[in-house]
Amino acid sequence: MAFEIRKARDSDRPEIIGLIRDVFGDETADRAEARWSWQWHEDPKLEQRGYQGMVVVWEGQVIASMATIPAGLFVDGKPLPDVVWFADALAHWSRVRKALRSLRKSGLEEEGIDLSSGLVGAILNHPECPRYQLGKHLTDPMLVVAYKVGSVDQPGVGSWARTVSLKAVLGRHLGRPLGWLLGTVADLFLPSIPKSTQSVELHEGPFDARFDDLFENALQHHSAITRRDAATLNWRYRKNPDASYDVLSVSEAGVLQGYLILGRFDRHGQPRAHVLDLLARNNDPRILRLLLTECLRRLRGEGVTRLECYTGSKVVQSALESLGFRQRLHRGQPMPTVVRRLEVAELYVTRGDGDGG
Repeated sequence: MAFEIRKARDSDRPEIIGLIRDVFGDETADRAEARWSWQWHEDPKLEQRGYQGMVVVWEGQVIASMATIPAGLFVDGKPLPDVVWFADALAHWSRVRKALRSLRKSGLEEEGIDLSSGLVGAILNHPECPRYQLGKHLTDPMLVVAYKVGSVDQPGVGSWARTVSLKAVLGRHLGRPLGWLLGTVADLFLPSIPKSTQSVELHEGPFDARFDDLFENALQHHSAITRRDAATLNWRYRKNPDASYDVLSVSEAGVLQGYLILGRFDRHGQPRAHVLDLLARNNDPRILRLLLTECLRRLRGEGVTRLECYTGSKVVQSALESLGFRQRLHRGQPMPTVVRRLEVAELYVTRGDGDGG
């Protein structure tokens, strides 16, 4: 067949990397190449090693691809198979347009391909594409397609943010010594950060059996939650080939009560941070608030401008709002996680899920 949509193979790697290079340039392609083994061979959530996704092939050449990242979703304490995070589709659109013109001339019905929802819709509808599909931080065009094929917004998911410090903002305009000094004063007029009432530690080294125990506890308190055992956390946050993260933890009587994983980035010349993961034993709001408070305190000392937290948990959202966070909106709407063929009352999701962070 001259035109084909099929499940991707690891042997498609050169063409997928080449497609990334054509569309996004060398830097993004080199990063994808360097992360390939980590992403597609070392992830403990993989049922089988190798690239997971869909490709569109025309005249023997890959002209579009879409990664499907295993979610490791547990529903009512048990793993639900065939659940993936889908990423924005990657396409060499000049070749795609030529392929579609050729396909229309030959007759879509004869080829047995339904393009009524567009090419990306045809990928998502393909029988080899995993049944349960999740998506977040998608571009507007990708969201349109997701809705067209039947995806819906998961209730209660969104992003919360608050200003932490004005030191970097003023330092950028006034120079570091003066800006930092005035920023220290200006920070006093921002929403206050409570004093820590309990010791919070910086967890260094690998995630251990205590994190397995905490995840087992989480399965009892969250009806739908993605995998967060020690193996997954070590792969995601300790073995990542091009990023490093801070981990804050709280323990009582030797028992891990919760953790927070922090990632830093720069935007508009200002230091910012994301809460990539956050979990508390028994879904305890006191522990969540304690971790967030310590995170804010440390970031203010560093002069980080803004902290963001993406979550689907009402308890986490309540803790955030009590500390001065407000929900971020995009064009007046919350920043959604979309789900397809999946109905759960609450989805415990964070920015670190999928390809986030």
